[in-house]
Amino acid sequence: MRLRPADAGDCEALWRWRNDPETRRASFDEREVPLDVHARWFEGVLGDADRRLYVIEVEAAAVGMVRLDLQGRAAVVSINLAPEWRGKGLGLEALRRLGREAFDVLGLERLIARVKGQNLASLATFERAGYRPRPSGAAGPTVELVCERPAAGARP
Repeated sequence: MRLRPADAGDCEALWRWRNDPETRRASFDEREVPLDVHARWFEGVLGDADRRLYVIEVEAAAVGMVRLDLQGRAAVVSINLAPEWRGKGLGLEALRRLGREAFDVLGLERLIARVKGQNLASLATFERAGYRPRPSGAAGPTVELVCERPAAGARP
């Protein structure tokens, strides 16, 4: 498994994954996205210096995506896998590799994930990847998890 920067040829695959019913249920915006709307968003992401979009590949086949939305020395993380690749441990490995990229290459200090509270599989995967729920005074439908830059010699 490897992460590679997304390119224009990845637009339609990401659109299909985004519109998968399970993905939509896990998303904060559950509406189906038309291809033309997605294509404009995708082009904007590729041209945005504050975003990093990577495709997850297994044996040269695109099987998912991870994204960093940069906010100073932190970034908000997004992940989505093709339906047929879920439940195989790829999400965990992709988050670990993304963490190495974020901390070792980009020099970030903190990664943040926002997950629907009922998305137990995603919450568990982020926690196994070293993210911890951020203490919050208010209960709500969203759980925010944070992964801090590891101490020297440690790995996320």
